[in-house]
This record gives sequence, structure tokens and C-alpha cells, in this order.
Amino acid sequence: MFVQMRVLMPVGFLTMFAALIVDRAGLNEEAMLAKLSGFPACLFFLAGALGMILMLVFAFRMDSSDPKVNWMEQTVNSLAQICFFIGLMLA
Repeated sequence: MFVQMRVLMPVGFLTMFAALIVDRAGLNEEAMLAKLSGFPACLFFLAGALGMILMLVFAFRMDSSDPKVNWMEQTVNSLAQICFFIGLMLA
């Protein structure tokens, strides 16, 4: 199962980012960028980005077949996606 999750974990992040550009005709890019880089949202995006970097480190440095490592990867994935989601909701 850990092999499938290496493919499916990034899909969750891409889905959230795709939600930002689905209906771009009705969006003001300058206002959206200002809200995304605003104070509360930027902290959550930073935490989410750090989680993604940590997942890359886990993927290349650790053995995902170990259940303990797999649980760590899934926990970091969940927290990073929650941070991105909160950042999007605050924007």
C-alpha cells in the first residue's frame, strides 16, 4: 500500500491547488495573491510546504515498508494537507 500512497499523496495537494484556478474568469488575481500571501494564510502555507519537503525526505531517505515510517509519512501528509486547506480557507 505504501507504493500507491507515494503516487496518491501528491494528488491531494494538486487537487487543492487546482481548486484555485478552476474558475479564474471570476477571480481577481491581485486580490487572490494578496489574500494567499496575507498573515494568517502564509503561515499555514509555509507549514504545508515544510510538510511536503519532509515527505520528500521520507520518500528518499527512509524505508516506507517499515510500518513506523509509513505512519510517520501519513501523519506528516495529513498535517500538511490540513495546513494547506486552512490556508485556502483563510484566503
